[in-house]
Amino acid sequence: MKKRIAALVLAMGMSFVVLTGCDSGSQPVVEEQTEVETDVEAEPTEVGPDFSYVQVGQKIEFGNYNQGKDGAKPIEWIVLDVKDDKALIPRLYCLDRVKYNEESGDGQGTDAQEAPQEAPAPGAPNGGVEGPADVAVDESQKDSPIVEEIQDVTWETSSVRLWLNRTFYNTAFSGAEQSIIEEAEIINSDNPSFGTPGGNTTTDKVFLLSIDEANQYFETDSLRRCQFVGSGYCWYYLRSPGGRTDRVAYVSFYGDIVYEGVEADSCIVFHAGDDSIDYSDYAIRPAMWIKLNP
Repeated sequence: MKKRIAALVLAMGMSFVVLTGCDSGSQPVVEEQTEVETDVEAEPTEVGPDFSYVQVGQKIEFGNYNQGKDGAKPIEWIVLDVKDDKALIPRLYCLDRVKYNEESGDGQGTDAQEAPQEAPAPGAPNGGVEGPADVAVDESQKDSPIVEEIQDVTWETSSVRLWLNRTFYNTAFSGAEQSIIEEAEIINSDNPSFGTPGGNTTTDKVFLLSIDEANQYFETDSLRRCQFVGSGYCWYYLRSPGGRTDRVAYVSFYGDIVYEGVEADSCIVFHAGDDSIDYSDYAIRPAMWIKLNP
C-alpha cells in the first residue's frame, strides 16, 4: 500500500514538472487543439455586368476613361459580332492619342497639347534656330545618299499593345468588368496589298482591329470612319502592317483603309503631291471580346 501511494505521489510530481517546471532553455508544452469548422460564408466573388441581351449594331457602355475636360466618363462601344456567348466590341469613338510604337516605353495617352513655338525674331535666319542656313555644309557630302534606319515593328512588338493591355486595361475597368473581358487569340495576317509580314499570333484582352476585320465588319467608309467625342473626325491605327516593316496601316478621316500606312513611331501622314502634314487628330480605337454570360 505504501508503495502504491509513493508511486502515485511520484507520478503527480512528474506531471507537475511537465506542466510547470520548464527551465530557461526549454519551450512550453502546448496541447494540440482540433480545428473547429465554422459556418462563416466566404466573401462573394464580384460578378461582371450582364450583356446577354446585346445584338449586332447595339451601343453599350462599359468601363470608364478620362475623356478630356469632362474627366472620367463611361466608355461607349458598338457591337460588331456576337458568337459563342461572346461579343466583339470596338470603341465607338476615337479613344486617345497614343502612337503605335514608342521606342522609349509602352506608349502614352497624349491629351496634353504641345506648347506653341515662339515667333522667330525679325530678320533672324531660320527664326533664330540653328538650321541648314547656319551650319557649314561639307560639299563632298552633298550628293551622298541618306540612309534611314528602319525600325521593324509588328503588333506583337508594338508599344501600343503593351499600353492597351496594361495601362488602359487597369485604368478603365474594375475587377468585375475585367472578369468578362475575354483573352482572345489574335491572328496577325500579312498586309494583303504589299505582303508585309504581320508577325506572330498573340493572346490579348485588348487589341486594335486588323485590315481584314475593318473590311469585314464595316461595309462602307462612312461606317468605318470615327471621331473624337464632341469633336471632329480622326484617323486611327489598325494593327496590320503597312507597306514596309516600319509602317502600320490606318483608317483615314474619310473612313478608307490606307494599306501603305504611316510610320509606326510618328503621327505624320503623307499625302501624294502634298507636303507632309502633322495631324494631331490621330488616335487609337481599342477593341475586345467580352463574355455575355459571366
